Amino acid sequence: MILDTSRSDDPVMIYYRNKVAPALNLIKDISKLKEWADKTQLDPNDPSKADFFESLKDASHQIKVIVL
Repeated sequence: MILDTSRSDDPVMIYYRNKVAPALNLIKDISKLKEWADKTQLDPNDPSKADFFESLKDASHQIKVIVL
């Protein structure tokens, strides 16, 4: 099936946008957080940052599940 992206009122396109858009935003947000952590040189072995890195790891795993 070929999606007609020129028709914004097409029910298939509306469904596709509603299903995929949140995942794409999540991917961008997670990527920005990873970039920020690298840029600020957060120590992943610091116990006070463990929750942050665990959350980042879990979110990355969820993205893989969504995309696959």
